[in-house]
Amino acid sequence: MAIPPGSEVGGCRRADSTDVDGNIQLPGGQGYRVLGILGAVFAAVGLGFLVLGIGADLYDARRMDGWRPVPGALQHLEVVSRRSDNSTVYKLEARYTYTYQGRRYHGSRVGIHTGADNIGTWHQDTYRRLRAARPLTVWVNPRDPAEAVLVREPRPEMLAFKGLFVLVFGGIGAGMLYWSRRQRRRAREAAGHPPWLARPEWRENRIPSQARSRLAVAWFLAVLWNALSAPLWIAIPERLARGDWMMLFAAAFPLIGIGLLVWALRETRAWQRFGDPRLVLDPFPARVGATLEATADTRIPYRGGFVVQAQLACTRVVTTGYGKHRSTRRTVVWEDTRPASVLPGRQGSLVSVRFDIPAHLPSTEPVSSDYHEWRLRLTAQLPGVDFDRRFSIPVAPAEGRAAVAANREERSDTGPPPERIAEIRRRLRRVAAVAGLVTGIGFLVFVYFTFRRVLDPLVRDLLRSWGGG
Repeated sequence: MAIPPGSEVGGCRRADSTDVDGNIQLPGGQGYRVLGILGAVFAAVGLGFLVLGIGADLYDARRMDGWRPVPGALQHLEVVSRRSDNSTVYKLEARYTYTYQGRRYHGSRVGIHTGADNIGTWHQDTYRRLRAARPLTVWVNPRDPAEAVLVREPRPEMLAFKGLFVLVFGGIGAGMLYWSRRQRRRAREAAGHPPWLARPEWRENRIPSQARSRLAVAWFLAVLWNALSAPLWIAIPERLARGDWMMLFAAAFPLIGIGLLVWALRETRAWQRFGDPRLVLDPFPARVGATLEATADTRIPYRGGFVVQAQLACTRVVTTGYGKHRSTRRTVVWEDTRPASVLPGRQGSLVSVRFDIPAHLPSTEPVSSDYHEWRLRLTAQLPGVDFDRRFSIPVAPAEGRAAVAANREERSDTGPPPERIAEIRRRLRRVAAVAGLVTGIGFLVFVYFTFRRVLDPLVRDLLRSWGGG
């Protein structure tokens, strides 16, 4: 008998993303497309700063290596400052003359970067150096003698500042693109499989822990946060020296970055010590209403005096709302904690645990706005770094129960028909796609206007490099 999505069987609703046999259907992928579009926008901005920002500066420096030095005469040299919105930017302006192959020329370009900024003290330092230069050296393009410059070396602090945008925007964009492609690929691989065997890492009964993803998230957040707060390390001392004590509140951001870095280092140390043990289930998959035995060969040195605690939990995950109103709530439906047995293993200690899973609990369900998941956690307090590994495991329905029943707690059967609900969800996904794109563009606009005094000259330099002039 065909059971439509969203209907209930025996008081339990069938997951919307499964077919009549209980296998997962390929989702529409609207969320993946939104994530991919936003990732492409962020990645394009990062690539633009890399190619047209850092690349253009390095290209100018490389081609200026072949320019000819000639003596010149300064006519005007001044550091021009402009203050707005409690910030002062500087620009070194110059006018000079030089003679090349018997012809006199006028020049005004000082360095590779021609805009105003407040990054470091390059303008002030270069002013003092050029004022004291006897004679003044002008570097002339032999192919176009009207093009000349006084300083042909790139500014390390400017390259680092542009690299910050490459790292932030490019990193976020690359992460979004990777995650979008990964989720889409996993959805395709899951199509046609029952929910408790949907993931590729579940199919060979050697289940990896979440340690690798925890390590990646820790370093991603640490690098991203510290990159965003890096300018504060320079701005805070300068503002405090001028008596602006309100900047002490801004010191919280670098301190949070330090905390994230400590977390990432601890995760790295734990990874180096314990690695990623594989969990083997018996039976596989685990089954509601049956006994589960799980074994993991860990790199914990086998010795007495330590206890490994095992916790098995079934959690209901409900996601509501869209955009900034989106929220996820996790509710523990059932959990059990007990000490695991520890025996000598091939790598160190062989950890084994046994649980009796009650028959009334839900099985593993495909990820959606409302689903159940099962997780097993192994912990041990050890000298130096504690052992903590978490596994997401497949749990099938009890023997004799229909696979299509998601074993959810009883819900009211009143409300719109499933077809209407599916249509509403498709429309909401389209709205979310547009809202996500607008949010991404709005964020870029916010960043531009926040750093406009610095970005305006950078954009002019990018356009000049793009246009070849």
